[in-house]
Amino acid sequence: MVKSAFLGMAGIVLFLYGMTSLSEAIKQIFTVRMRDYIRMMTQNRASGFFMGIIMTILFQSSSATTVLTVGLVSAGLISFYHSLAVILGADLGTTVTIQLIAWRLGDLSPLFMVIGAVGWYVAEGRKRLWFSALFNFGLMFFGLFLVSLATHPLKEHPIFFQYLKAPTHPIIAFSLGLVFTGIVQASAITVGILVFLVADGFLSVNQAIPIVFGANVGTTITAILAAFVATPAGRRTAAAHFFFKLVGAIMLLPFSSQLSSVLNSVEINAGQKIVLVHFIFNGIVAVCFLFFIPMVARLIEKILPGEENTLPLWPEYISSAFLEDPDRALDAARKEIVRQGEISRQMFELAARSTVKYKSSYHKDIFYLELIQNNLREEIINYLRCISTQELSSSLAGKLFAYTAMADDIERMSNHMVSIVELSRQKARRRIAFTSYAMAELEEIKHHLRANLSDAISLIEGTQEELKIVKSITFREERIDTMVKEARHNHLARFHQRLCQAEAGPIFLEMLIHLERISDHCQNIADFVGEMSQESTNA
Repeated sequence: MVKSAFLGMAGIVLFLYGMTSLSEAIKQIFTVRMRDYIRMMTQNRASGFFMGIIMTILFQSSSATTVLTVGLVSAGLISFYHSLAVILGADLGTTVTIQLIAWRLGDLSPLFMVIGAVGWYVAEGRKRLWFSALFNFGLMFFGLFLVSLATHPLKEHPIFFQYLKAPTHPIIAFSLGLVFTGIVQASAITVGILVFLVADGFLSVNQAIPIVFGANVGTTITAILAAFVATPAGRRTAAAHFFFKLVGAIMLLPFSSQLSSVLNSVEINAGQKIVLVHFIFNGIVAVCFLFFIPMVARLIEKILPGEENTLPLWPEYISSAFLEDPDRALDAARKEIVRQGEISRQMFELAARSTVKYKSSYHKDIFYLELIQNNLREEIINYLRCISTQELSSSLAGKLFAYTAMADDIERMSNHMVSIVELSRQKARRRIAFTSYAMAELEEIKHHLRANLSDAISLIEGTQEELKIVKSITFREERIDTMVKEARHNHLARFHQRLCQAEAGPIFLEMLIHLERISDHCQNIADFVGEMSQESTNA
């Protein structure tokens, strides 16, 4: 019994590790296409629903899809309303994982693991991610294979066998499924184990049905935990997920006996009947709520009020209709670059706060904002390329080249902000502390840099005090360069005096480099505006 218990627990651990690692590998593989997936999510309810199914099949976890969706809503990339269809699709997509379990894919899991491990060892670059995903896919099902092996010796213990076969009140069975799934944070574990237990005769279909319903409600715990660090809109998405599942359970739990009778009349494998229960539950929830998403959204918004700020992922000002008028088209591009600047300002505040006290939400939020930046830069550069095919005066040509460089500068400074958050994450993970002197130096540099960033955006917007602002940026840029040099010198002195941790040095110096580079890009923007102003005066 003890051996079986440890074997079962080891199987659960391997499944959870494989599922988490698979999700991370898939995210890395598809990061460059993330904006296209977000575009599909936000087109309409149908596209969002199918996107949720596809993402869950890739991640092999509805929890991973739901947490990602909560993060996207929290970052303002998709609205709370559009997230609901994705959530419903994710719930239906998880039935594919259960079907694979019922097909005994665990028997082939060692093959997937061997191919994945060998491929990862010999492959290079992006191919290693694919082999890593294959290995973790096999590891998931190998974990469940161990769980199934752990249940076999239980047949030799008639007392335990009879205990499992004893009738259980549906509410107790439901609660058991909810609590166990809430602990392991994966409904596939609970339902997968039920597939084995019912197939081997430990449980009846009638006993398993309420547990399946409870597992479906319990899987919302993962999203609810993620919502604690989310915005009000992100919390609403997690609440809607719980609402869908709970209402579905309330509707179907009273009919569990009737559902069991119908399934028992069907000539299929007992384990396959559990797969059907899981599919029927999520299918009914999806069908019932997909057409009533607007009403559910209004209800949740009343229960959890709060403002929702959605950042458009795609350009708001540039349009192919303006290309016939280069002057108007360039002005539209300038407005779009201002949007880029505003997003970089948000990213800077996240980076600045992370150096003081790191939170995991900072890393997720800045990652999503970087997606917007990369997308906007690509769209703006392509638009400017189209303008360049027109006949342009020397003044307009100067603007075109300046705007191209500005869009690039803003995107590059945003990359430095992401790096600062990553360094803050390393600092927090390794429990490295900066001295009060180092923190004071960072704060002073950030203060000047915040002013430079704000002034650079003002220059792109257009102002009557261009020359004055350009001089202010240049003055602060020189001051920042001096402060960075002094901070490096001071850190070296503190290191020799053993006033700071040795590990703090590389992270502190890297942060200084990234802050200095951001200031350099602000200076570049000031220089471009100054050149355009001079050309316009000469003309």
